[in-house]
Amino acid sequence: MQAFSTTFFANFPKTLSGEYSNSVMVDGVKIKETELLNGQYYFNIHNIIYPAGEIRGQIEF
Repeated sequence: MQAFSTTFFANFPKTLSGEYSNSVMVDGVKIKETELLNGQYYFNIHNIIYPAGEIRGQIEF
């Protein structure tokens, strides 16, 4: 599995609730289309209480 770098979430809201949206470019180097389409990418949200990750979302097409 691949994880996006922390810079992707630099503007992630620091509130208890809300919405967040962003986009990434499938550049064929850091993010490869075949890996994305094969479900090899996910996002994982960390916080102080759950430093290993509280929410994990698999990206599927």
